[in-house]
Amino acid sequence: MKKTPFLVPPLALATLILCAEATSWAAESSAASKAVATRLFDDAQDLLAKGDLASACAKFAESQRLEPQLGTLLHLADCYEKIGKTASAWASFKDAVVIASQRHDPREDDARAEVEKLEPRLCKLTIMVDAGAPPNLEVSSNGSSIGNALLGSPMPIDPGEYLLMAKADGFEDWAKKVVIAPGTPDTRIAVPALVRRPAPAPAVTSSQQASPLAPVMPPPAVTVQQPQLAQSLEPSDPGLHRRMMGYALGAVGVVGIGVGIGFALAKESKQSDRDSANACSKTSSCTALDKSKIDQLTNEAQTRATVANVGFIAGGVALAAGAVLVVTGWPKSTPSASAQVQPWIGDRSAGFVVGGVW
Repeated sequence: MKKTPFLVPPLALATLILCAEATSWAAESSAASKAVATRLFDDAQDLLAKGDLASACAKFAESQRLEPQLGTLLHLADCYEKIGKTASAWASFKDAVVIASQRHDPREDDARAEVEKLEPRLCKLTIMVDAGAPPNLEVSSNGSSIGNALLGSPMPIDPGEYLLMAKADGFEDWAKKVVIAPGTPDTRIAVPALVRRPAPAPAVTSSQQASPLAPVMPPPAVTVQQPQLAQSLEPSDPGLHRRMMGYALGAVGVVGIGVGIGFALAKESKQSDRDSANACSKTSSCTALDKSKIDQLTNEAQTRATVANVGFIAGGVALAAGAVLVVTGWPKSTPSASAQVQPWIGDRSAGFVVGGVW
């Protein structure tokens, strides 16, 4: 009988690995939380023995949060009772009764007896709200929100000082400080009707500020003021933009001429190199490599000559156009001016002639 090997699909294998790692991580995390909770419980026992009840209760509470245990919960409830937090102790003992009952733990009877002992000593607070209160009313105690379902019902509360607040959109906030003394059976606080905030005052226009008894004067005629307005908007120097453009074109022209000069010098250099390489032709000893170099230098010299000519021509035209704009951009009150520009191109150079009267 031939045995077929069992192959695990890669996806299933990866899932198994991830599950194993997650289980391992959860176990490690649970072990770490349990260790911290145990340490906190021991510290709470030490503080309790030293008489620091408030710090001990805080340690017990954090230990119970990290690692819930029936024993820790009973110690926490007993600690709350010792520092006078009767409502917190009563609620903790009631939770202990439920847990012990589910586990059939014999400590259920002791926890139930503590609940019955604390109930007559509970302080209760009743917050009453008017039936016409805004629907978005929010009531809080020491910053903690109180659900609407609890309003109007007695709530077990620890003795102490509380700041009650009521808020609603569009209304002024209401606040009241309440002190619950130990042994006070019931405290009733009524939230008054909130005062609506005044609506923002509408913007007052200039026409509304005028006295109703003041005569209404017609607006002045616009046609009389239009010529003065148009005259005031006219630029003091109409030719300024023309002259600025002329200066810009002149700068471009200078750059173009500079480029032409640079390429003209480069052309002369290439021609000099070509003449040196062409010296072999006098003795008819030029090789194929020499001829190739001569042709290359000739082409480079011609290219630089073309760029130089373009730079001279374009730069000259731009400079000339700029000069014309600058000359003609002065106010008409100045003497009439005229300018003439004539570009010229020589065999190995180029340039322009500018002339005029101004």
